[in-house]
Amino acid sequence: MTQRRRSPASYIIFGSIVGVLALLPLLKLLPTSWYAPLIFANFFAIFAMSWDLLGGYAGQMNLGHALFIGVAAYTSGLVSVHLGWPPWFTIPLGACAAVIVGALIGIPAIRLRGPYLALVTLLALIAAYKLVLIYSDVTEGISGMSFSPRSFFPPLGYDVPLAQVKVITYYYSLGLMTLIGLALLWVARSRWGAIFEAIRENEAAVEAAGLNPAKFKVVAFMVSASAAGLAGAAYVHLPILPVLQPGGLDGVLSLDLSLSIIVASVVGGLGTIIGPLIGAYVMKLSEQYLSELPLHVDAFRFLEGQGWITLLFLVLLIVLVLFAPKGLLPAFLDRLLRRQAVDVEIREEGRKR
Repeated sequence: MTQRRRSPASYIIFGSIVGVLALLPLLKLLPTSWYAPLIFANFFAIFAMSWDLLGGYAGQMNLGHALFIGVAAYTSGLVSVHLGWPPWFTIPLGACAAVIVGALIGIPAIRLRGPYLALVTLLALIAAYKLVLIYSDVTEGISGMSFSPRSFFPPLGYDVPLAQVKVITYYYSLGLMTLIGLALLWVARSRWGAIFEAIRENEAAVEAAGLNPAKFKVVAFMVSASAAGLAGAAYVHLPILPVLQPGGLDGVLSLDLSLSIIVASVVGGLGTIIGPLIGAYVMKLSEQYLSELPLHVDAFRFLEGQGWITLLFLVLLIVLVLFAPKGLLPAFLDRLLRRQAVDVEIREEGRKR
């Protein structure tokens, strides 16, 4: 057990982030327009953390992570709509469906590495997207389907003020992110997490130690799928985002979503769980800030409605990766450790004198 695994630093950082996010509505520091982006950011953080367990820790490059999200979302949503089952039952059902798909993808993919594994996961996502379009009489195809707010939050019907609905939904999403984040942190710092890292670094050495890498690869797929699936199944029942569709900005089977998850993980720092969490919030809050910038600063009026916001955001991401190639969290920790080392050297020099 390494010192890094015994260190509570990750839990402290995680608790600090959750604490700040929990205080924002109470301190009236959150503009009304920011509730929806932050609610999605909470779910996006779960997606990024769950991908990091598989891609960052276990080194299994998954380009189709949205497959787990989409399978769970469509299972939960379709069962709720067509069979009338309550979301409190269909959400765990959706998560179970994601775990099964994770196993079905993981078992045949255990012999694949690098671009071959990435290709298989990508093709599986595209196939799921096509199935939704083929069975559009059930899934409503590309347009998707809507849900009533009463189907998930009975107290939050149409007679409840929208501001109150946003606040309650925000805390619900934050609570779900907290629980899943803590679970993923525990897995990452358990014996499983150590084996995942060992597989990523030297699979042959793991096999020589008497362990079965194939089994743990499948476990990594299933655990990652369970976290992503639970969030995806709950996401489609949100009162302020009650839409289930495969593609588009909110699409649960979108390739853009999968790629954004990977970008958030890289920006925050692979193989840390906390890094992708930070990367997810940096990406989504930066997008929201840049989208509102032309409305508040006259000098940026020319950016409004011209697609320049997306271009500017992508350029900033490129600059960020160039200056912090390991991610934001490792860069911050390295800087902090270097500063502590310098302080120790200064104190030792002072004692010698």
